Amino acid sequence: NSGYELKRELFFRHIKPIVSFAAIGTTLSGLVTGLLLWGVERAGWMGDSVHFTLLELLTFGALIAATDTVSVLGVLQAKKVDPHLFSLVFGESALNDAVAIVLFRSFSHLVRIGVDDTSTLMGEAGMFAMEFLLEALGSPA
Repeated sequence: NSGYELKRELFFRHIKPIVSFAAIGTTLSGLVTGLLLWGVERAGWMGDSVHFTLLELLTFGALIAATDTVSVLGVLQAKKVDPHLFSLVFGESALNDAVAIVLFRSFSHLVRIGVDDTSTLMGEAGMFAMEFLLEALGSPA
């Protein structure tokens, strides 16, 4: 229902901060989650029977990086907050799913192919950047 009430003009007027919040925030969330879990695993706090690679934990971090702001949007709508704030929160929530999907697909691809060397990782990082740009440009349309 919120999408029907979003004013397109406000959404596109605030597209730069929306994309910044979605891209930077979701990426940081996924990376920090994966790195923190890697630290926990390296410290041995996950037990001896479970071992994960850094890429596997980054994949999990990307999986849970997208936040669901439906309840927040409902409160903002009920309180009739400033439409600018509503468009920022709604736009970020719409785009962070796309960012999380690209991150997850990229990290899971790296896990599947078993990346061990830096050159392969750099090539895959380039593919991630290209896929992210294509998704970012194609999503709002």
